[in-house]
This record gives sequence, structure tokens and C-alpha cells, in this order.
Amino acid sequence: MNRATLQLIALLLLGSLSGCAQWKDANDTVSALATPKPSPSASVIDIGFVPLPIRDDQIDWRLWNDVDEQILSDDLRKQLAANGLRAGRIAGRMPKLVADELEVAPQQDSLQFLEQANLLSEVAHGGRRVFCRNAMRYELPVRSQMRGEVSVLIKKGESLTGRRLIDPLFQFSMETRRGDNGEIILRLVPEIKSGDMKQAWISNEQALRLESRRDVQALEHLAIEIPLEVGHAVLISPTATPRGIGEKMLMGQRVDELQEVVAVVLRLSQSPSITPQGN
Repeated sequence: MNRATLQLIALLLLGSLSGCAQWKDANDTVSALATPKPSPSASVIDIGFVPLPIRDDQIDWRLWNDVDEQILSDDLRKQLAANGLRAGRIAGRMPKLVADELEVAPQQDSLQFLEQANLLSEVAHGGRRVFCRNAMRYELPVRSQMRGEVSVLIKKGESLTGRRLIDPLFQFSMETRRGDNGEIILRLVPEIKSGDMKQAWISNEQALRLESRRDVQALEHLAIEIPLEVGHAVLISPTATPRGIGEKMLMGQRVDELQEVVAVVLRLSQSPSITPQGN
């Protein structure tokens, strides 16, 4: 092997080793990058799942004493209660049960789709943080998917309807928008996904695409809309007497088969610094 050939092989080996070093350095740089910051036009919502003690006669007072339920209409409060749900706004001091949960750092910095997977209990735990763009729909599962056939009663007005659902997932859809006085309106709608996956054409501003999804039933008559300033929160819990959607969404069993109940708290931690065009 002549000298020129040896020099060529040495150059190739050096280039190969150099390329490996550059690849490693690039990966190290990417892994060290900070989590992307939210868009200035997004609202930051911190979400906590508050475990509620069972058989505690004082729980209603401890949880709801500082919550304004009058922010919702009488009719909506009655409809929610008939379906096992209770909701209101916390505009001042946080109840201790809620404050303790919100002090826990969110597990993830940014999620557009919240998929709650919990191995210890059927209902959700921990904290989440969502960056909500104006008028965009987000999904908030509050318990793991149920298996098999599940029956649920849904009350609307004076009518009571029984539904049989296959492998249902109970969740809230969530949207934010700017109100007339600059406040943020948080809209939450109870939803049920059930049945087999089906293909459907979905269109948006960019393209028309084929997606697989399950049937979604949105309970619009139970839609919760609450105006929030920074630091305000929405609290949702099951009623003292379990029933309907509230029982299915916010109550479940742990791995040790003990019953567990949670409330959901959603706090506006940051409002958009830039108002989206068209608002």
C-alpha cells in the first residue's frame, strides 16, 4: 500500500471520527434546550386534580366556602346538580385543599392534548399546564378509559335519558377566548367518547385529512363558561350524592379497590400579552 493510499485512509478515518463527535455534540445541544415558551397569544392554565376525603361531613364547607357558584345561572347550576356536577369560580383566597394541590409543580410544561394515564387509580392525579390559544379546542380527560359496556343517565331539562356506552372515556373539552372587558372566558363542556374508531375527513385552514376517531357526545346543555382574571380559578367536583356524569367522570377505584373522588381546579396563571387578530 503506497503512501498516498495510506494518507487517504487516514483522512477518511479522521473525517469519520470527527463526524461522530459532531453528531454527539448536536444531540447534547438539543437535549439541553429549554422547553419552548408559550405563544404571547396563549393563555396559561394550570390544572390540578384534588383528592377529596370520603365520609368527611365538613368537606363541602372546606371546599366550597370560598367558591362563587352564583357566577353561573340558576338553571345551569340545577342542570349540573341533576347530572352530579358542581362548579364555581374562586376569585379570592384558595381553599386549602385546592392551594396545596396547585403548589405542586406541573408534570409537563406544555400539552395540547392531555392524556391522563394513571396506574394507581382510575381518576386523575397530579398537575398539568396547558397553553391555550384563543378559540382552539383542547381535550381534558379526567379519568382512565372504562372498559366494556357502561350505562349512564343524562338529565336534560325534565327528561332523563339512559345511554349504554362501549369503552367510554369521560372528558372535558376546553376553550378560552377574550371577553368584552379584557377578561379570559374559560369554556368547559363535558364529553363522552365511546365505541369503535371510525374514519372521517377533517378540514382545517391548512389541509383536508383523513383521521380515525371515536364518536364524541358533547353535553352542550352542561357547558360551563366562567370569566377569569389572572389568579382566578374554576372548581368542578361531584355532588355530595353521586349520580350521573359527575359520578362517572370524577369517581373511581384505586388498585387496592378503595373508592376515590377528585375535584378539578383550573387556574388562569397567565393571560395573553398579545390579542389575536380579529378580537
